[in-house]
Amino acid sequence: QIFDEIISNKESVEDEVYYRTRGQKIALLSDIGQNEKNIEEQRKIIEKGTEEAREYGFLVGSYYLAGKYQEAYEWHLKSIEKFPKTGRHMFGVETCVGNLKNTMRLSSVGRRRWN
Repeated sequence: QIFDEIISNKESVEDEVYYRTRGQKIALLSDIGQNEKNIEEQRKIIEKGTEEAREYGFLVGSYYLAGKYQEAYEWHLKSIEKFPKTGRHMFGVETCVGNLKNTMRLSSVGRRRWN
């Protein structure tokens, strides 16, 4: 409930507090098996046309936490295209993509893409 209180009052809290809280909520929901809810909520934000790079990072992270590595990687590439200066540095995306490379090397998609 405290997460939602802070998130619903975005204008009255500092950006850093707002986005840190958003990231914590995503991590918590993932820990309790609510990955699809995270993905759905982030997709809605992206589809509304956000110009905030961190929202793309949250979507990448949501897919990654759900074990949907191909989707995480594809959205990572979209974030770089949309935000070339900041798209690489969101929500631990560099770590996420590093792990994606290792994970995808083991799959047929990964072998084609990374080899």
